[in-house]
Amino acid sequence: MVEIYEHDSELAAAFQYAGSFTLEELEVIESHQTTVYLLAPVGQFNQVQTFNRAVGVLLRASGIAVKVESS
Repeated sequence: MVEIYEHDSELAAAFQYAGSFTLEELEVIESHQTTVYLLAPVGQFNQVQTFNRAVGVLLRASGIAVKVESS
């Protein structure tokens, strides 16, 4: 499932907290216009592979960064 939202004002802070990004990278993340959420089960290896391919497509389509969350 895909969910698409406009600018998320808290996204850069989440990336800053989550990892080691440069100030320049965080500024690029802060300037994003759209946030895309991919929601998928990844309990099996083939599901993880499919998810990774989808992430690659988004990055090649001018995606800036990927943040993975699981529950």
